[in-house]
Amino acid sequence: MARIARSASASSQVTASSTSYWWRKVELGRGDEVRRCIYTNDCEGLDQKHVPVTCQLWDRVFDEPDFGGAEPRMVAGGKRRLLPPRWSPA
Repeated sequence: MARIARSASASSQVTASSTSYWWRKVELGRGDEVRRCIYTNDCEGLDQKHVPVTCQLWDRVFDEPDFGGAEPRMVAGGKRRLLPPRWSPA
């Protein structure tokens, strides 16, 4: 039972938008920059349609570079980005 609780807790903490660096934001005292899941089921709906899954929290942020620093990569049709915006502790 503890294992299930831990998994549920971890999944509800952050979304893919902050990749695996959410803990770094908290360490640096920038926890307010961690994007928490808002449970809109957009990702589940996309998955059910067999299209690229993105997150509503960042898939329409077009003015910021991708996590790697490149121009945002978009899904076919250009309506959603595939990778979260870049975050830097600087």
